[in-house]
Amino acid sequence: MGRHAKGIRAYAGHTIARGAQQKSSACIVSATKKVAQELRNTVAVCRKSYINPLIFTAWQTGILHQYVQEQAKCIQEELEIRILTFLRRQHSR
Repeated sequence: MGRHAKGIRAYAGHTIARGAQQKSSACIVSATKKVAQELRNTVAVCRKSYINPLIFTAWQTGILHQYVQEQAKCIQEELEIRILTFLRRQHSR
């Protein structure tokens, strides 16, 4: 009985992973098509000449998300500081 349950879990895990990989591939294809459309070029040319493969690798591994979130946090903090500075200057007038 234990082996059967383990087999089902392994199959389910494999199926989920395969589905995630297919979704990831579909996102990459969609993004590449969008770039090609924007640049008025073919998908093949865009992949070869314009899109750095590190972008997709970083996106798939989550590194790109982390980097963007860190940058957004810095931008938000900077924006808050600028708004506070503006308000203080307006208040002191």
